[in-house]
Amino acid sequence: MLSLEAIPKEKWDIPLGDDDNPIPLIEFERASTELELIEEMESHLPIPVYPSKELCQLLRQQGKNIDINTELKITKVFDSGDAGGIVCSIIEENKQVFVVSLTHLRVNPEHPLSDKILAYQKQRIKNISGSRKRTLSRRRKHRRRK
Repeated sequence: MLSLEAIPKEKWDIPLGDDDNPIPLIEFERASTELELIEEMESHLPIPVYPSKELCQLLRQQGKNIDINTELKITKVFDSGDAGGIVCSIIEENKQVFVVSLTHLRVNPEHPLSDKILAYQKQRIKNISGSRKRTLSRRRKHRRRK
């Protein structure tokens, strides 16, 4: 997460906060883009998707007979905040429902939202990777100090 000191004051979005606690414009733009994507996805429900390899492995461990070619359907879309990003309620062939991060689903390239969803997924994965690298770096620095 960015600190307010990292953003010039003229870039703060004052109307959304107050004089003492303005909300940075960068955070607002990210949240606004996610909310727009959620709204667009909701207007296209149900959205046919396919699980990632990682999701297939996880579901197989839970006894589900799913492979990367199994068509699933997104039935609801939620914003779970910075920690989870966009999550989806999906239903599989046997009518079982579960909640999955959008980053673990593949959308058909012919779907009207495929470009927007793919762009979100790439940015989300990039953000998660950067966050993990910063966390590992902090841990290493902390160990060196001891």
